[in-house]
Amino acid sequence: MYQHKNISRAADELQFTPQNVSQAIRELERQLDIKRLFVKAQRGVRPTEEAERIYPIIVNALGLMAKAEQELKTFDENSEWTIKLRCPSHMAKFAILKCIKTFREKYPRVRFIIVNTDVETSLSDLENNKLDLLITLSPVKVQADNLVSVVLKDYEHTLFATQAFLDKNGITNVISVAQLKNLPFILPYKSKYTLFNINPIIAPASVEMMYDAVLDGMGVGAAINDYLTNKPVVKLTLSDGRLLEQTLQCLYNKNTINKATIAFVKTLFNYFNIN
Repeated sequence: MYQHKNISRAADELQFTPQNVSQAIRELERQLDIKRLFVKAQRGVRPTEEAERIYPIIVNALGLMAKAEQELKTFDENSEWTIKLRCPSHMAKFAILKCIKTFREKYPRVRFIIVNTDVETSLSDLENNKLDLLITLSPVKVQADNLVSVVLKDYEHTLFATQAFLDKNGITNVISVAQLKNLPFILPYKSKYTLFNINPIIAPASVEMMYDAVLDGMGVGAAINDYLTNKPVVKLTLSDGRLLEQTLQCLYNKNTINKATIAFVKTLFNYFNIN
């Protein structure tokens, strides 16, 4: 309720009815001897001063309880666990899924849930123990003391196109910025940079959609080198400039991380050669 400021949305997340949520709040108010934890607002409810004061205490207590519960459980090849992680879909295809495959060969009873929510939501979920692991290429500044960030790998971007597109436009695999400005450029929507002040003519929703557009001969794209491995496209060399570099980061909550997630992080470290 505190997070959503809305009884119906809180009920949906908890898979309760709004009546159940209201009853639980009234019971908590009774136990704490507090007149009101929430009052009606224009769009839902808002926490009272008492709720603002006790919320961080309750969150911390719940985190400690979850950590204590995990510590009491053992973790071995027969353990049943669920790891929920956030990962860009194109990174999952050529890197993270390989790590999951390796991990499950040793721990076959561990279940993975992979989501691709936005980074801001994922950070909030990580802080509130709704997510076990956050893997991202987007730059993240960790401000919360309980979140740990580890660099897995630095990636360079590469321009790419089909050979048919290059032949049609009379260019080779070595291209200048001036030439690039005269070609249709494709870059995922809301990307964190604009290449040499070139606005993309097509801005798909994902890297996969960008790749499909390039494969269909619609223009030139840019992606990290590893993503293009064994794909039927031509990598282009930029003669007078340098493309974006991105850092793959792994983030976890040190206060609530469970044993299964710790073991999977070690698998990631082995894959990316991190000591």
